[in-house]
Amino acid sequence: MIALYAIASVLAYFVWTTIHECSHYLAARYLFRAKLVRMRLYPHVDPQAGFRFGAVEYAYSEDPLIPSYHAIVSFAPRIPNLLAAVALPAANLAEPLSPAFMLITIFVGAGIVDLCYGSIGYSTYSDLRKGASSLNRSPWLFRITGFLVAVLSVTAWVCGVIF
Repeated sequence: MIALYAIASVLAYFVWTTIHECSHYLAARYLFRAKLVRMRLYPHVDPQAGFRFGAVEYAYSEDPLIPSYHAIVSFAPRIPNLLAAVALPAANLAEPLSPAFMLITIFVGAGIVDLCYGSIGYSTYSDLRKGASSLNRSPWLFRITGFLVAVLSVTAWVCGVIF
């Protein structure tokens, strides 16, 4: 049964891409008064960055030279991911195998998938690498933290522990 939830969460990841990309845009809009240029909420190949599940492009209306602001924009999707990590074990409050339990588990499971995928940071264009670079920190700090949060969340969910 856990394998079915994992597969469904990977498929729901395409819905979570919208949350992920909108998080980037909202942070850029708030910090830089950025204007939306283009948002791609589907898998595609970028000529420069390679394969992407989604992408958002925006134009700055203010000087974007503050490194911590760039880090906030890069790490903005971590906020809904962390909320998903807390919500996954909380799904155990619902009746097991009820529609509410299944929907919550699958939807927030997609946030866990995003947290794991984002923690890989394989590309120099990845959010993790850009954010770590903006803060002059090793990406490994953010990789390890992301994976630990995901593992703790899934373990708590499987064991029935609620945060």
